[in-house]
Amino acid sequence: MPPAVRRASVIFDPTLAGWFVRAAIADEFAAWRHAAAGWSWLVPPVGAAAAPALHQRCPPLADFLGERWPLTDVRPPASGDATTIAWPITSSWRGVAWLTPGCAPGTDIAMLRQATPTLLGILGSGPAATWLTRLAAQSGCAPGDPAVVARLPLPVGGSEHEPAVAAAAGQLVAIAEARARRIDDGLRQLMRDFAPPGATPDAALREWWRHDVAGLLAAMRRRLGGAVPERFITTFAAWHAAEAAALGELERQQAAVTLALDAAVQAWYGEHPPGLAGVL
Repeated sequence: MPPAVRRASVIFDPTLAGWFVRAAIADEFAAWRHAAAGWSWLVPPVGAAAAPALHQRCPPLADFLGERWPLTDVRPPASGDATTIAWPITSSWRGVAWLTPGCAPGTDIAMLRQATPTLLGILGSGPAATWLTRLAAQSGCAPGDPAVVARLPLPVGGSEHEPAVAAAAGQLVAIAEARARRIDDGLRQLMRDFAPPGATPDAALREWWRHDVAGLLAAMRRRLGGAVPERFITTFAAWHAAEAAALGELERQQAAVTLALDAAVQAWYGEHPPGLAGVL
């Protein structure tokens, strides 16, 4: 259920807040990061269908549900906690992330409780992506299918490589968070300073740091319908250069740590990992 429907429903009837559970969906996942956007499962309490007609109690929710009310069998899986990792069940392996605590996995999400940074690092590594893709091809399933992931053997614990894998995973999570925060803050500043009321960013503006200054100014004119005043251009260009440089440095760090992680995972598994002979 979209965030807007939940917001409208709770504003209309605050007692409905307990009917909603945050759901994780595939679009919220990127490498090493889950950014919960507020999508919800609707979980009416037992006996809700016998309550007064929903269209009288909350028209926004009734309009969204239409003939689907009353709902049956809508109990979502239990929500994750701080030790839960999750990944999208998509046609290509997109890596894993810590699931935002309090979120329940949507129908296109798999999760694993009581996970460790070491397991996160293994599943997020390049070698694991290759092996899962090949295992999936053998079984005709998506690489993220839990049955496919379950076929990936784990290396024997106690290796000298284990701390390096866990440390690299922690670094990559921190880098992904820092990068996303910087991108979001930059976009928010652009929209606050230069967008007219009600304007929303398009794909070009969402990747504002990838443009040079001239390209970004052109994208802003196309989407926002105005130009940055000439007296602000020098300051704007300096801000853009500093932010783009900082993001570039984070990307370089990410690439270096990714190489280190992949090397550690490959060394830990060895040249001929047991259980993977058929996919090497």
